[in-house]
Amino acid sequence: MSRVSRALRRRVRRRARGLCEYCNSCPELTGHDFTVDHVIPESRGGLTRMENLCWCCFWCNAFKQARTQAADRPARAAFQPTCG
Repeated sequence: MSRVSRALRRRVRRRARGLCEYCNSCPELTGHDFTVDHVIPESRGGLTRMENLCWCCFWCNAFKQARTQAADRPARAAFQPTCG
């Protein structure tokens, strides 16, 4: 597992404007520190380069683990009440 340098970590955070690049949440809402995540995991050949890194909240990182993408949960149709 490679270590992401402080300089590269700062660049990734700046690009993301401090928000999770998967869910767009901010650290104040999640209650946890953010981290740099490999979009394509190192275990699957992903490199520690700017284009393969994203700023990620604890929850998205925990959900994604070694997957190649953070998948959304299946959407459900919104409730549409009818009158009559």
